[in-house]
Amino acid sequence: MPSRCAILRASSSLESALQDVDEAVVELRRAVKELGMVGAMLPSRGLPLDLGHKTYWPVYAEAERLGCVLAVHGGCHHGMGLDTFETFVPIHGLGHPLSLIIAFTGMVYHGVLDQFPRLRVGLLEGGAGWVTFWMDRLDRSHAYHLELDLRGKYKGPSPDQHPSDYLKNGQIYVGCEGNEEGLPYQIQRAGNQHFLFASDFPHEIAADDILHEIEEVLEAPLTDGDKKAVLRENAKRFYQI
Repeated sequence: MPSRCAILRASSSLESALQDVDEAVVELRRAVKELGMVGAMLPSRGLPLDLGHKTYWPVYAEAERLGCVLAVHGGCHHGMGLDTFETFVPIHGLGHPLSLIIAFTGMVYHGVLDQFPRLRVGLLEGGAGWVTFWMDRLDRSHAYHLELDLRGKYKGPSPDQHPSDYLKNGQIYVGCEGNEEGLPYQIQRAGNQHFLFASDFPHEIAADDILHEIEEVLEAPLTDGDKKAVLRENAKRFYQI
């Protein structure tokens, strides 16, 4: 079964290469065309600019041209107010989803997903619970604080759009885990086409733990179609297996 670990085994990391965007494009092309990898992994935080910034658009253009995926890794917690925490649990628990929220929002409001409509992006290692929070908060802010495009630079959703619409166009995939009791609600609100089971094997947990998490998904109050999508079909579509 494909999982987020698959993109670590069969992809190239552009985490440092993104500091030289031209070289990142070359490395992405080499990884996909010469090494047969399915895509690349990007850091959610830690770069000089957010992932939506036009500086990084050549990477998105190349990924779209190659037909490969780009996964955004949630384990980058720089500059989010967590740097002075002296224990790891809250950094891990909060940092992963918060970093994905920031990265995804930058992509939406700087126009990446509009400019590259065939780009497939995975938001991984932050769980699924942040999705409806993001939908509610951004839809509300968008409705009350419309952007004034006086200089022609704004590339995000139009006044007639909702930010949550970007979760309906087939570009965005979100990693989820077995013990997420809120997953049925996320699927109810956002649809089952976004979420894919992420084992992270063999990074942190053993095979028995993964099987237990799969059982948790199977025992959740989800339809058979939801379970099939989360445990198999969405990953197949994301990785084009």
